[in-house]
Amino acid sequence: MKKRLIIAILTLFTAFVQAKEVEWLLNENDLGQQMISLKINNENVDFKLDTGSTTALSLPLNIINKIEDKVEKKDKLKFTDGLGNVHYSRQFVVRNLRINDLFYEQLEVEEYQPWGFVVDIESGDKITTQQQQEMNEKQIAVAGLGLFIDKMVTFDVRSHKLTLSDDFTTQLASDWFEIPFSTSSKGHLLVNVTDNAKNYILALDTGAGSNAIMSKRLSKQAELIQQEDVPFPITELSFVDMPNVKEFFAVLDDITDEMPFDGVLGYGFFYNHVVKVDFKNRKIWIKPHPEEAENQ
Repeated sequence: MKKRLIIAILTLFTAFVQAKEVEWLLNENDLGQQMISLKINNENVDFKLDTGSTTALSLPLNIINKIEDKVEKKDKLKFTDGLGNVHYSRQFVVRNLRINDLFYEQLEVEEYQPWGFVVDIESGDKITTQQQQEMNEKQIAVAGLGLFIDKMVTFDVRSHKLTLSDDFTTQLASDWFEIPFSTSSKGHLLVNVTDNAKNYILALDTGAGSNAIMSKRLSKQAELIQQEDVPFPITELSFVDMPNVKEFFAVLDDITDEMPFDGVLGYGFFYNHVVKVDFKNRKIWIKPHPEEAENQ
């Protein structure tokens, strides 16, 4: 398990894309976050890949100010992070934006505001994203779900690859399993897991350093595992539609009740599986990562 856990909770989206199949390189930072370098109008920008965010792009204002073809919305976006803190972000509609090999006729962009927190696995203390930034004085850009509308996207975190395609006709091999999913009112991708006593709704969140679930929403029948070197319990849950596929989850306190789901499938899930999302036809498939399958 990673030395630290990231929980990032976000908001909204809208995008329109025209493109061919492209492959982008993923890199991992020391917190287990997936980073991706994208060229926006010929300027290289490092992004955190965060499917817990439904906004296409969250950018520092100094980057937004360099984009010429944009209109600022009248109202600011209001959202609540995982600790219950309320944030407000300026919102923009950007037109004719080129990102690497993709051209976006229109894209929703918001001013980046720090959200979420890190849990130190040694002390159990929660450090907010804003506190982290104050310590390292580094601005962050975030790429979220809105960037992938109407695309077939394959997340292969372990092989450091993110593939975007317009091809929806490829027949998948038998080792792929389809997972039914729904979306939250703001567009989060939601799947169902269970402890055989209660079902839970989880968001697919590449921005989370580990799988995590809210302690207050667990059933009394959930088995809690306490490890000597970890300051919070762990539990194992299985997918409702695939009971043989199981994942371990950090059980965390102090998460706001305003979160519209019970937890997140984060780094642990994406590291063990290749995940394919058909955003156009609303389907998700997973398969064990080839390296993981060899170890089973």
